[in-house]
Amino acid sequence: MATAIGTAPATKFTPDDLLRLPDQGNGFELVDGEVVELNVGTLSSYVAGQAFFRLIQFVQASNSGWVFP
Repeated sequence: MATAIGTAPATKFTPDDLLRLPDQGNGFELVDGEVVELNVGTLSSYVAGQAFFRLIQFVQASNSGWVFP
């Protein structure tokens, strides 16, 4: 990755760095070494709920394990 003249290279964060943030980085994730705020909105919550609903139906019908949201 090239950097512009006169600018410092971006700092790469590790999982340990994230855990050292206040509240252990709750509400943030690491993406390619950068700390990014989680974008949790109505649509992503709906999609996650639908995926969980369908997965738990399958697992219960096949008696194949447990599912946690």
